[in-house]
Amino acid sequence: MSAEVTAAWIGGLAGLGGAVVGAGSALLGGWLQQRHAAKTALEERREGYSRAAQETTLSELLQLQQSVMDFLAEHERATEGEIAELVNRVVRHTHAARASGMLLLGTPDLLRRLDEVFRVLAGSSRIPQEPNRRVPSLIESYLTGSEEGLAILSAFMRGEELPPPIPKYLEHLSALRLGSHGLPPNAGA
Repeated sequence: MSAEVTAAWIGGLAGLGGAVVGAGSALLGGWLQQRHAAKTALEERREGYSRAAQETTLSELLQLQQSVMDFLAEHERATEGEIAELVNRVVRHTHAARASGMLLLGTPDLLRRLDEVFRVLAGSSRIPQEPNRRVPSLIESYLTGSEEGLAILSAFMRGEELPPPIPKYLEHLSALRLGSHGLPPNAGA
């Protein structure tokens, strides 16, 4: 083989090797970019779901609070049926807020405190009360529970630290934890 042919072969092989490396690099770069784009899209989708869940949870708590305020404005003295209707509305809003809250991407403290709020709101109507204290106690529990939920969720949405619990809310949370006989649930079991 002559020197010219050898040089041509070396040049051709070098060109082919460069083309293979270039194609491999392009494929690897495309794969890495696609993988990064998929991760970014997933994160954006999760953040979008969380933001929608924040708004829905906030809206349900506001509607719950408005239902209680409307009840107060419309009923100077409420019948058992009217009270039951209020309880059903509160439970519906609480369940909707809790379901939306399951999609929240937040701190463990936020999620724990919201779960406590939902427990207070859903459990308040089950605490045995004296007949003449039932309605004011329910209303107060619903209002303080929704106020607590609104305060912590609003602070989270603004990017602020969660506020300390509302003292009146803590009383309702404590009453719910103690149950009907002043004993913690399952204490007698």
